[in-house]
Amino acid sequence: MGAWKWYFGNVLEGEAPECRHDKCKMIFTSGGKYYKYWRCGKCGKKHSVFKNTSLENSKIPLRKFLMIVLYYYIGISAAHICELLGISENTIHYWTSVIRVRCTSIWNKNQAVIGGPGRIVEIDEAVWRRRKYGRGKKKRQIWIFGAVERKPEGGAGKNFVMIVPNMKAETLVPTMRDKILPGTRIMSDEWKAYARLKDYGYAHDTVCHKREFKNKITHACTNTVEGLWMNLRKFFPRTGCREKYLGDYLSMWLVRRNLQIQFEELIKEIVFDLTEKENELDESESEESDSTESELESDI
Repeated sequence: MGAWKWYFGNVLEGEAPECRHDKCKMIFTSGGKYYKYWRCGKCGKKHSVFKNTSLENSKIPLRKFLMIVLYYYIGISAAHICELLGISENTIHYWTSVIRVRCTSIWNKNQAVIGGPGRIVEIDEAVWRRRKYGRGKKKRQIWIFGAVERKPEGGAGKNFVMIVPNMKAETLVPTMRDKILPGTRIMSDEWKAYARLKDYGYAHDTVCHKREFKNKITHACTNTVEGLWMNLRKFFPRTGCREKYLGDYLSMWLVRRNLQIQFEELIKEIVFDLTEKENELDESESEESDSTESELESDI
């Protein structure tokens, strides 16, 4: 009953819907250990608490659903969740996919620009699925662009990563102008696409990684953003992920790293925000068991 009490108080916020027949408030009623419903005290009409939510057709108990969301969001792997809760892999993979889709929605609504006058932002590029030493099966490379703002006291602050079609200036410059405020001091490597950033209102310092990791004159370096890539690599499953899920994985990582979202807010987003993308999810999909291994490699 503890899970239901928490759900009623924090997710439903104690608000009962109105009966469409008698226009009176419905009553939260127990229909057994795992089933609760709304019932009208006048006409007796009733419907599931989960009607018109992502849980409407699910047979999983509420307590286990909440534990899946909590465990996965704090970084426990899907395989470990299966062992802890005794739930099938297909069910776990379905709900973890839903969580990532919801995180994409949350990030799209809450992401903010970074930098500004007096701020330092490091930028870098990485490639997804690069063949080491040119060996192995040839795979289509996917470029990821990332930026991180340094905190005044040191360390990584606000950041973003995003998939880009290529690493050309005509792609990256509009992205930076949209995500990074003018007047920012940008530090990067000597990738040619960054050569004209000063023309767009940015101060720009570079470091040549072939010679050094920190510019001895300007003190420019990209160590903070390199640490960002390392942290991102650890987030992905060891078996990799399919290309079509890459964007959702990135969004979930960004939400966890940048937004102080409350657990009840995450549950509301998962339960009530029905999207077309979720309807396309197949419970039989098991993307984390895909045999095609994917890696994130820093292109330096």
